[in-house]
Amino acid sequence: AVAAGGFAALVVGGLTAWRGSRTSPLRLCGSSGTAQSTSSGGTWTRTALVAVQVGAAVVLLLGTGLYLIRALSEDAASHTFETSRLATAQIVFDGDRFNATQVPDMLQRVVTAVEQLEGIDAGAIADGMFGAMYARANGMLSLTAEDEREPGTLSRRRLLTGLQAAVSPGFLDVLGLKVLSGRNLRPTDLDGAPEVVLISETAARTLWPEMDPLGRRVRLAGDRRWFTVVGTFEDPMRQGQAASSTCSPCVALTSWAQMKGHREWLVVLRAERPGVAVQQLRPAVDAINPDVPVFNATVADRSIFSATNAAIALSGLVGVLGLVSLAIAALGVYGVMSYSVSRRTKEFGIRLALGATPSRIVRAVVDDAVHLVRRALEAVGPAP
Repeated sequence: AVAAGGFAALVVGGLTAWRGSRTSPLRLCGSSGTAQSTSSGGTWTRTALVAVQVGAAVVLLLGTGLYLIRALSEDAASHTFETSRLATAQIVFDGDRFNATQVPDMLQRVVTAVEQLEGIDAGAIADGMFGAMYARANGMLSLTAEDEREPGTLSRRRLLTGLQAAVSPGFLDVLGLKVLSGRNLRPTDLDGAPEVVLISETAARTLWPEMDPLGRRVRLAGDRRWFTVVGTFEDPMRQGQAASSTCSPCVALTSWAQMKGHREWLVVLRAERPGVAVQQLRPAVDAINPDVPVFNATVADRSIFSATNAAIALSGLVGVLGLVSLAIAALGVYGVMSYSVSRRTKEFGIRLALGATPSRIVRAVVDDAVHLVRRALEAVGPAP
């Protein structure tokens, strides 16, 4: 900030000194220190500066409105599964202490251990991508169907965005989501077995409308393998009660054992008292291997609340910046108009002497200000 302020002061001061050095002192004395003509270059520069100020204010204020709508609107994406009985925690396998072949076995031992804890109904594992579901995120899935006319090639007409997660077989049971068709993930869906995927009902309806999705193949972004659709399940999220189900984010679930290279995982528990389950989780993992860190252990509702608060806080920050930018833009317009009026003092005196009323002079100045702002907005984007 100090560097930017110093640079701006040098640029403005240097430009002012340079322009002053080009003006004849005798001309300034003869005109009582006021030049009566305005160069086109100076007008263009002032208009450009006002355009930047107005444009920044408009963008920030619009961003504030969008953030607030996203964070506070009841029609924003909401979960279809019950979150009050869920608890989550992140575990990380250090690459220096665990190789890729040890991770699946360690994850299975963690799931078995937490399911045996008192008060826990079920447990499952998901990769870190599922954590974005709590924040009602979108855009992490790139799912492309196989072209039915040319097997082995992608269909460019059917590209979806949404959420993707590698999960353990009991994941849907922990969330309480039903399998609508086909089968659930199985313990036999291991590395080396045929790659399988479960897709949400919205994804199935979008990719293959009025057709059976079972047995069809899709490809995930960054993965050259073909995954066969073995089942569909209920949408875990919807855009809101007022929105149609076609607006639900698409979700794809793959087997945790068939997705290599993941080091960060999310333990998901379902319990009558999730707060107590969180307290039991860390000792259970330490008993298996104390080198596996457990962090961000919390109930699901608290994660959702934190994500929503973060969006509200961000909207507040953007709102403050928008108001500051709007105030600076208003000062910019005021400065330009004040400068313009000071240079037209003699013109206004002549107009008043010829019979113009003060209200007409004021209206002319206001019209110039409106025209300046309009030109600034047109420089930012198309005029409405």
